[in-house]
Amino acid sequence: MNKITKFLITFLFIFIQHITFSQSKKEQIKNLAARLDSLKEIISTERLEFLAKKNELEKNNLNSKHSYIKLQKKDIDIKNDLQNLNQQNENLGNENLKIKFKLKLLEDSIQSIINNQPIKFIESNILNKSEKELIKLMKISSSDLGDEFKEWKGNSYEEFNEPPTMSIIGKQLFHIYGKNYCIVILEVYNQNLHDSSEGTSFIGLLEENNGYWNLSKKINSNFGGRMGNPSKFEKISLMGNKTLTVELSNYESAQGTAYENRKIYALINNEFIQVYEGLKHYDECGVNNNCNSLDIEVKFLKIDSDYYNLEIKEKKQGLKLKTKILKFNENKMKYE
Repeated sequence: MNKITKFLITFLFIFIQHITFSQSKKEQIKNLAARLDSLKEIISTERLEFLAKKNELEKNNLNSKHSYIKLQKKDIDIKNDLQNLNQQNENLGNENLKIKFKLKLLEDSIQSIINNQPIKFIESNILNKSEKELIKLMKISSSDLGDEFKEWKGNSYEEFNEPPTMSIIGKQLFHIYGKNYCIVILEVYNQNLHDSSEGTSFIGLLEENNGYWNLSKKINSNFGGRMGNPSKFEKISLMGNKTLTVELSNYESAQGTAYENRKIYALINNEFIQVYEGLKHYDECGVNNNCNSLDIEVKFLKIDSDYYNLEIKEKKQGLKLKTKILKFNENKMKYE
């Protein structure tokens, strides 16, 4: 091949390569442009989504701020309401204290009225208790009666075969301090002994609570000796406006001489206190039936808030002999 032919072949090859390369380059450019458009579309889409999310977040943030502001306002309102409630509670507490104070004054006033009311005797049928029930309420036990109601055997006391007999010889219902009470006098005989007069007596105070009666206080009112005679019930009287007295007597006689002794118990602050013991009546008959008699009358007279005068009058054969006055201090429970 000559040089011209080689040149032409070479030129043709280069020209074809150039055309092929140019077409490939255009295709590449076209593809790149398509990819770039696609990328731009993706970026635009993502940007729009980002902006949408950003707007949504900003909106949510704004809503959160608004919610926070509302919560702050509610918190302030709650604090104000709580403060108002505390103030109202304090005011109610003060009103409650005032009401309690007024109630206390009213209660004290009512209690003062009740405490200042005098003793009032009431009918015995209100008690609605049989003699057997009253005896049971007195709760007399062997320890109350002592060894006088037991039999000495060998070197110790033992219970008698027959129990002592008990009976109610006096009672009085009364009302004081807003409650009902009943004084009961009970005599006890030892029926195992030959002398039927041997025995003792008890004074009891029954108190009513919610319709039930219970023993509040009791004492043995025996007249001297290990085994005296049961007391004879005389009367229950008023000693002023707040105190009751129970008068009991006991009779003894020997060799033409007869004595009748007297005991007086006062019920003060639900306690039985002996305020007097002495002779009530005396008879002595000598030869030719010449008899002398002496009667003694006893009366308590209220003179002021603390003191009573005990007036003792002696009468012989019905004629007044003398009068003796003793001053009795109710608070100290003794004569002055």
